[in-house]
Amino acid sequence: MKKLLFLVSLLCCLSGSAFAQFEGEIQMKITAAEGGGTMTMFVGKNAIKTEMNVSAEKMQMQITSLMKMDNPNIIYIINNKSKSYSEIDLKEVEKMAQGMSPTKDTYKVQKLGKEKILGYDCDHVRVSDSDGDMEMWIAKGILDYDTFKKFNQGQQADGLEKALKDAGVLGMPLKQITRKGTAEQTVMEAVKINKSKLPASTFEIPQGYKKTEGGLMGAGMDMMPEEAKAQMRESMKNMSPDEKKQMKEAMKNMPPEQRKMMEQLLNEK
Repeated sequence: MKKLLFLVSLLCCLSGSAFAQFEGEIQMKITAAEGGGTMTMFVGKNAIKTEMNVSAEKMQMQITSLMKMDNPNIIYIINNKSKSYSEIDLKEVEKMAQGMSPTKDTYKVQKLGKEKILGYDCDHVRVSDSDGDMEMWIAKGILDYDTFKKFNQGQQADGLEKALKDAGVLGMPLKQITRKGTAEQTVMEAVKINKSKLPASTFEIPQGYKKTEGGLMGAGMDMMPEEAKAQMRESMKNMSPDEKKQMKEAMKNMPPEQRKMMEQLLNEK
């Protein structure tokens, strides 16, 4: 189930809302126990696009996402292979995340010093809660924290934002190491930052691409090969009672179309 949630979190929104501070490309590397990959963020004044190549649960996936400032609560997931795209409502994703993780944690921020990453001054901090801890190297003047929060939609709680704000370190993490217990660790790190003005065509859905219904679930199912779908169904069948309970609570907040897809995966009538 944890591997499944890792995949879902990668699909959930890889964009943000602070467009004016920086224009150009940010290349990042992601390493995790369940998989990993690379990501490039294309940042314009009025939009952000990300292109990811990731592996999770033995699946190789290419994911392109797009968000425009004129509708910042909608993320477009673009599937170049099938020439289609899906629309994801971030407010609906947030409701689903609350259903999966209803408990609010208290976060403690410890300042570890100041360091440079790719020429940018960063605040090095350790953030801990009841579930684990993470180290963050946070830079200001690239993208703001709201971008990062949406970039990690479903993982970042309001309590964390408040804790970072109180510590005076809100900004864009150029490196983050997340630890859950002793077995799991995820590293996300910027490897190249290039300031440049990008053409408007960078942030458009290609002509002729058809819309896939079902939001986040529709986007995920559209991109998965049949073998991966079968593996996902098997993972859901093997969920513990607590995991099934959390999943069903999250499903209550899903739009009817997505809920129907999940019920089919769970073999529910």
